[in-house]
Amino acid sequence: MAGANVLSDEALAQVRDVVRQVLGSLRGAQPLPRPPIAQGPEVFIAKPSTAIPARSGTTPGELESVPLYKIDRETPVIEALLLQDGYTANDRTLYSLALSEIDPEFLITLRTKLGTWLAIPEARHLIRRCCLAENHPGCGVAFDLKLGTWNPSTDSWDYEASASAKGIDYWYSVAGPYPNSGATGNFIARPSDTYGVIWECVGNMSCDSDSCGGCGA
Repeated sequence: MAGANVLSDEALAQVRDVVRQVLGSLRGAQPLPRPPIAQGPEVFIAKPSTAIPARSGTTPGELESVPLYKIDRETPVIEALLLQDGYTANDRTLYSLALSEIDPEFLITLRTKLGTWLAIPEARHLIRRCCLAENHPGCGVAFDLKLGTWNPSTDSWDYEASASAKGIDYWYSVAGPYPNSGATGNFIARPSDTYGVIWECVGNMSCDSDSCGGCGA
């Protein structure tokens, strides 16, 4: 074509070399860092070896060195995330916003947009069997309470030796009757301006023995 600028074969080869060098440098370049808020939340599986502590006020429960897991879809089986998956087996600190501790078993874990690893308890993790540490004082009156911990080796609840919590019960009428010390029931944790956390009975309390003593002894 008349008036057109045509590159020589040698010039074209030089252009191709420059393009290859630029593309090569781009492939090897590290991506520009994104601000943490841009990170998308991700869902993982975790299994702590001990219970994750409860939240206290604005201080979340915290447990270090919690292993991550994945489900092998071919088998299927739950197995640990290994180094080849981009994660080490025991290097995540889990936080909890629950008012009660979370049992040490498989649970859903979220990595939030800011990079925090957050444990998501199931509803059953929030219900605890607890034991009256004194005679029931009446409807809507706080009382001393021994918290229970599920024991998978005996399929039963183990209770604290002494009261460490406050409970409250709205299931009984003002006229009673009310159970004595040693009775047990299902409780969930509620926020309290007075006690920090108070455990509300969510079912009728009963005795684990004829004398209603010993909290299951």
